[in-house]
Amino acid sequence: MKFKVVIPTYNAAEYLNLCLYSLKKYSAYEHEYLVILDDCKDHTVDICKKHQVEYCEVNFHNPYLTRNHGLQQIINKDEDVYLFMTADDMFASPDWDVNVYAHLTQDKDVVWSSQLTDYLLLSTFEIEKQEQPDLTIEEYAAWWAQHGINMDFGECGKTAATFNEEVFLQKFRNLKSGDEYYNSERDGAKDVLCNTNFLIHNSFWQELNGWPELNIELDDARLGNNDVIFQHNIIDLGGRNIVPKDVLFFHFGGRTIDRG
Repeated sequence: MKFKVVIPTYNAAEYLNLCLYSLKKYSAYEHEYLVILDDCKDHTVDICKKHQVEYCEVNFHNPYLTRNHGLQQIINKDEDVYLFMTADDMFASPDWDVNVYAHLTQDKDVVWSSQLTDYLLLSTFEIEKQEQPDLTIEEYAAWWAQHGINMDFGECGKTAATFNEEVFLQKFRNLKSGDEYYNSERDGAKDVLCNTNFLIHNSFWQELNGWPELNIELDDARLGNNDVIFQHNIIDLGGRNIVPKDVLFFHFGGRTIDRG
């Protein structure tokens, strides 16, 4: 089993370093890696060389264009291969590749990882409180957990420099043994919010024409641009969005948005 692991990146060398470290350390198989540098001005190239991964450089200043056009440069449309898409500010859990692959049962299944993060909750909770004064932090966290995002509240560390791998691994073990993940088998058409890490076969990726590139305005600000459109496209073409409980990535998220 071999994936092509695709990572768009923009001036986040230290986070990319953690990402590649975790993907390689916690995988059971050797995969091909492609890092797509979007006009990076930091030492991202050095990180790619350190981890001995392939990289290419583009200049779009747009993660969707970067992912789509970077893949066009290196993927044959007819190639029989699974693509694992992730981001440069993620940290993988043990056996992520075995676990994500195990949940594929149909040709058009797309398997997403759950996330452990705290930036999204903490940055939007007070906004929600304005409309729902009685809303508690526990209720808000439970809502996100149903959609594939579990809250860390800062215990794992807030930057690449302060990230605590052992705390993350313990949280992964606790969450995996509990019932805090959204189970897509209850409703295969339900939107999921863990929108960065997913496994998809190249043939279905081509049929979908990649990730939607146009930025859109959504009624729910908690949903990132184009994420729901992509998930609906999957369903419209006969696919399923699956979020298993044994695949978890830590997401530094909003802390890496301002990259200079």
